[in-house]
Amino acid sequence: AVMAPGAGAPTGSVRFVNAATNAVLATVTLAGNSAATTLPQASDPIVAVYSGDANFQTSSSDALTQLAATNSASYAKLSLAADEIVTLFGSNLGVATSYAAAPSDTLGGTTVKIADSIGVTRAAQIFYVSPAQASILMPAGVAPGPATLTVASSGQLPVSMTIAIGPVAPGLFTANSTGQGVAAAQVIRVHADGTQDAPQNVAVFDTRQNLWVPAPIDLGGPTDTVYLLLYGTGIRHYAAMPTCTIAGKPVALAFAGAQGSFPGLDQVNLLLPSSLRGSGTVNLVVTVDGTAANTVTLAIP
Repeated sequence: AVMAPGAGAPTGSVRFVNAATNAVLATVTLAGNSAATTLPQASDPIVAVYSGDANFQTSSSDALTQLAATNSASYAKLSLAADEIVTLFGSNLGVATSYAAAPSDTLGGTTVKIADSIGVTRAAQIFYVSPAQASILMPAGVAPGPATLTVASSGQLPVSMTIAIGPVAPGLFTANSTGQGVAAAQVIRVHADGTQDAPQNVAVFDTRQNLWVPAPIDLGGPTDTVYLLLYGTGIRHYAAMPTCTIAGKPVALAFAGAQGSFPGLDQVNLLLPSSLRGSGTVNLVVTVDGTAANTVTLAIP
């Protein structure tokens, strides 16, 4: 929208420009004091540049980041699932940064709604919202297929996008919160007498390198049973028990499902065989109903 200063009605045109490449996406003649064009398929930020006229100076808008919805653990965009924690990126998602003690249908003046493939619209609960990012819980019962996600924030026009809903959309959390690198996971060793050691994290922060690195996993003695506890989202509604490989070798699952104490958080418990001893830094892949989660790493000396 073209704003004052200026006298009379503004004329001229607006160029919509890809802020990453400087490519002109569209040139639109003003209608009144505004110009509009269909959002492009590309996800790069967009800037509107007003040509100006005899009474109004040229001007440019702030960059608009198009709305994107991702798995909060892996940041994958291919599909989402019911009861999954989802991270939204965009512009004007909230008027200020707000956190919820418990997820809420409205937070900081922002609402998120999902209209699914059978025409049912549900509110998504919101954990966190800021102008550029939000964290939500995909509603339970949302139907598989194409759906429309709409974000409405106080004082802003609602913005929508098409998303794909599947039965599952697995993602695993990592220590550095990027969906890559060392798993955000714990190891528990159970001894033959039934006692167990305190959980140990499989990642440690290296202050010299300023990054998370694998903590060596101790597989214990010959009579110990060692469990690896992974945390993720988009997993719980599987049709068949998920599978896992570590260093390309199948590993047995003891449990996969809702973690129970945090909305949307899923847990996968693996039984680590002694045959993995000496594997070094390895890749771990969990596959749910044919869909692989993001690859994470471990260290097994």
